[in-house]
Amino acid sequence: MNNFSLGKEGQEFESRERAYYQNLADEEKQRQEEKKRLEREREERRSLYQQQQKEIQQKLESEKQERRSLVHIGQLESLRFKYLYNALETKERKVKIENELTQLKAEYPEFLRFGIRKALGYFFMLSFFFAVLVINFVLIKQPVEYLASQAFPPGSFAVTLATILLPVVIILFELGICSQLFSAKMSPFSQNEIQLWQRLANTIVWVTPTMLVGTSVALYSGEDWPPELYDIILLVAMAILAYVTDAGIVYGYDRYQNGFAFFWFRINHLLREQKLRDCKRMFYHEKSQFIPACQDYEEAINQHNQKFKSQVKFVPINVYFDDVYPQQFSLSGKASNLD
Repeated sequence: MNNFSLGKEGQEFESRERAYYQNLADEEKQRQEEKKRLEREREERRSLYQQQQKEIQQKLESEKQERRSLVHIGQLESLRFKYLYNALETKERKVKIENELTQLKAEYPEFLRFGIRKALGYFFMLSFFFAVLVINFVLIKQPVEYLASQAFPPGSFAVTLATILLPVVIILFELGICSQLFSAKMSPFSQNEIQLWQRLANTIVWVTPTMLVGTSVALYSGEDWPPELYDIILLVAMAILAYVTDAGIVYGYDRYQNGFAFFWFRINHLLREQKLRDCKRMFYHEKSQFIPACQDYEEAINQHNQKFKSQVKFVPINVYFDDVYPQQFSLSGKASNLD
């Protein structure tokens, strides 16, 4: 009734008003829907971004694990070759020492079997040799000192040096002559050359006694001549001792050489046996480390190939450890044999 009373203009105004509010409501609805749509899109983009970041992180982590796996495989492979190299190097040293022992036994077969009597005999022979050297050095010291004092000013450094060096030189000269005599007897030399060195050896044994007697006679010349009886007895005893020591040096050379050779052989034999035991122990250690290193290497490759796309090829080692006991070890058909 009221609408009718408003007339046609009122109705149009009311219609426009309703349309206006309806448009406002529609626009508000559209804004709300657009807002929701934008929020959904932002949420979808955020979710997509997070998913991409997660995938990138997973990819980076996978690549990192893959690199770690490859590095670990490379370390195990290097470790395997390290144990192999150490074992083979130890084996070469072992073979070398065994050859040295064989050669040593072949050169001195007479020293392989020995008892306490032979060992004591060689020991006392060497003790006798050193005792003879000391006694000979002491006996020849006085004649050398007298001769040096005649050539140089008494009490000078030259006299002291000559007193020390000349006995050593004379002893070395005696040893040189007896070594040449021994070599001449052992080698196919002519008989004349052997007689020459024999005459030199027979002569050199009289040098120290003659020097001792001559020096004593020179000291007792003048007012002290003739010497007392006890001086003569002492001089004779010293001359005899000097001859015995010189003869012991010259004529006992072959026995001293055998004594030195015996102890040289025993010491070298014991040292090489100890080195051989050390090589065997080291070989077994490297050998025991090589087997688990190969197992770890194969296991690491299998795990890597199952987990990652990049495939690693197994590098086999075909090697035979020739040693005390036989043992065979195989890795998934990839031969790695240890005897």
